[in-house]
Amino acid sequence: MKRITSIGLTVLALQIGQAEITAAQTAAPSAAIENLMQQAQQAIDAEQYIHAVQLLTRLTSMPEHAYSARAQELLGNVREANGQLAHAKAEYETYLQKYPNGEGAARVQARLNALLSGATPMPPNPPAPAVAATAPAQLYLDGVSRSFDGFKAINGLSLAVHKGELRAIIGPNGAGKTTMMDIITGKTRPDAGVVLWNGDTDLTRLDEASVARLGIGRKFQKPTVFETHSVEDNIRQALKAPRGVFATLRHRTSHAEEIRVTALLDRIRLTPRRHDPASGLSHGQKQWLEIGMLLAQD
Repeated sequence: MKRITSIGLTVLALQIGQAEITAAQTAAPSAAIENLMQQAQQAIDAEQYIHAVQLLTRLTSMPEHAYSARAQELLGNVREANGQLAHAKAEYETYLQKYPNGEGAARVQARLNALLSGATPMPPNPPAPAVAATAPAQLYLDGVSRSFDGFKAINGLSLAVHKGELRAIIGPNGAGKTTMMDIITGKTRPDAGVVLWNGDTDLTRLDEASVARLGIGRKFQKPTVFETHSVEDNIRQALKAPRGVFATLRHRTSHAEEIRVTALLDRIRLTPRRHDPASGLSHGQKQWLEIGMLLAQD
């Protein structure tokens, strides 16, 4: 994770490309792996659930090392403590398949038996994190994977975006950025993982139109605006409203609608071009107009 500061705005940039090689897989692997394990334990102690899952997933996906079994057990513990019982069962079953005689096999079997029987007390080790319960993210992805003809476009992606946060996802071509957006917006279904909106809406069960009605908008690189319409009309047509035939025929502009359109034009700094056709805008202004249209959808 890299931190970039520009004009007083902090953007967290997450490198998700599969071509990325972690430090733990290069020089001095034993020291790097030990450091990752320490970071994972610290994240658990600090109740930083997403970060802990990311670190533990990285540890369990590496070639076999001294902490492989312990990381697999902790991954199940953290998921169980956070209420992701189906994921926890899968992690415990993976442990028992890979390490049937491991030091933690008895503990893992006991936890799995408890889950299968319907009893779900918090595991005694590690302490139970409760980040998702106390501070639900507006957009929450955990363990998301998607393959195309054997190629893993996304492998175990976890991400949380809270209200008011700005995140930038960067990576080379083929890293999975577009696939991630396709999954969030309902165009593509993941093979595995959780994608939640406001903590309780499962986006993987919704189609694109239903996701859009939740207020999740998507903008592509090339701006697509109604060039023969005025700037104001572009914003007005994007406002969230009934779009049936009769509703459209009977529509009359309300005072609240005018206030909303004016506020959006001010926000994207196109008020002076309000009555101009969109075709006369510069490329950058068209980009801002399309952003305004997305904001208009609520």
